[in-house]
Amino acid sequence: MRGRWRAAALPLAGMVAAGLAAGCGPRGADRAAAPAADAVATRSGKLHLARARGAPGDTITGHATYEVEWPDPAAIPGTSRLADSVRLAIRWAAAESAADGAGRPLPPDSLAARFLASHARTVREFPHGPREWSIRRRITLETLAFGLVTLRTEDERHEGGAHGMATTIYTSFDPKTGVRLRLADVIDPAGRDSLRAAGERAFRAAHAIAPGADLEAAGFFTGKGGRFELSDNFGVTRAGLVFHWNPYDIAPYSSGPSTITLPWDEVRPHLKADGPLAMGR
Repeated sequence: MRGRWRAAALPLAGMVAAGLAAGCGPRGADRAAAPAADAVATRSGKLHLARARGAPGDTITGHATYEVEWPDPAAIPGTSRLADSVRLAIRWAAAESAADGAGRPLPPDSLAARFLASHARTVREFPHGPREWSIRRRITLETLAFGLVTLRTEDERHEGGAHGMATTIYTSFDPKTGVRLRLADVIDPAGRDSLRAAGERAFRAAHAIAPGADLEAAGFFTGKGGRFELSDNFGVTRAGLVFHWNPYDIAPYSSGPSTITLPWDEVRPHLKADGPLAMGR
């Protein structure tokens, strides 16, 4: 049944067709959480917000931009656990995990206002410091044919420091329970070492490190004895299991991020027979 893994990254309408949600529409709490007032809906069912202060090259005011694009949670219908989890995860990702006084995700326009205000204050207090600030976030969804959903949050920012920072976070959800998946939820314990070995081969190939060469000497997994470990930051995608390490996770900033994808042909023998990915075996 290998063909069941052949799924594409789908827009919101496609996710509904693939079985993401069931029911007539989102619950009242979801309808009440409106997007930012000046967010612009795109044709792909996403929301886009862009705010700016000053202009590029402005030597007095400086220049700051805040931009975020995220799937419209209200466009995901249904009251299933999966739909509820995905809607909430989108809101927290768009909120950068910041909460208001009631513990709810902050709307992106509030985050943008805070960021621009911080830029203005810093420029006043440190007139000779860096004046070009930016935050750009992109949140996307990918759904496999049997309904499993993966959220990917890409964040690029420069807030006046010595260098910027780019991170990518993957979050995958059990299609039945809506619970965030851990690697232990999908991989049979007996196959964990074999999967780790496959991951190490892919990692070495990606960084042109010869088999048997010391990973720590090559600049990776410092402080861990050079022992390769699969990242907890992983996503279930149509191509396979994607493992991602952000800067500083396993190497200095100068080494940048690392990403490997283990195709389903390598992953399939190590899946839990009764796990959330079993239906796609």
